[in-house]
Amino acid sequence: MTHHLLGKRMPDITLRSTLGGALNVAMSAQRSVIVIYPYTGKPGVPDPENWDNIPGAHGSTPQLRGYQKQVEAFARLGVQIIGLSQITCVWQKEFMQLNNITFPLLSDANFAFANALTLDRFPTGGTDYLTRITLGVENSKITHVQYPIPHPESDWEQALAWASSR
Repeated sequence: MTHHLLGKRMPDITLRSTLGGALNVAMSAQRSVIVIYPYTGKPGVPDPENWDNIPGAHGSTPQLRGYQKQVEAFARLGVQIIGLSQITCVWQKEFMQLNNITFPLLSDANFAFANALTLDRFPTGGTDYLTRITLGVENSKITHVQYPIPHPESDWEQALAWASSR
């Protein structure tokens, strides 16, 4: 599932960012950890249909909160954290504010980034969601892939180990 990603270059695609404006990961000179997640809950909105029955679907909120707690550790290593999902930027901004997330969350609502990298998805309730995966990127090239992610809340540990080993 993920072997095709190692060594692949980041697609030259600009995505809307929750920090305002847009971001093109391919143009970033900084090392990055890209946390690709399927969905974040929203108060008053039910989870997607069958969400509880889909392996790996749950866990985006604790995953992103875990990375937030380690922002400084990644920054000391010269690594930026970026979240990416097909969720709209408006939804992501609400999530970001509710959870005090300070790193950018990018919206790939049209799946342009996902299609360019041929990222896996799963359908439920008539909607496609990105499969949870974390990428380590250096010089616009994927050098590290984390999948599967059985414990999203501690996903940051493996990413920090990768960043520390460089």
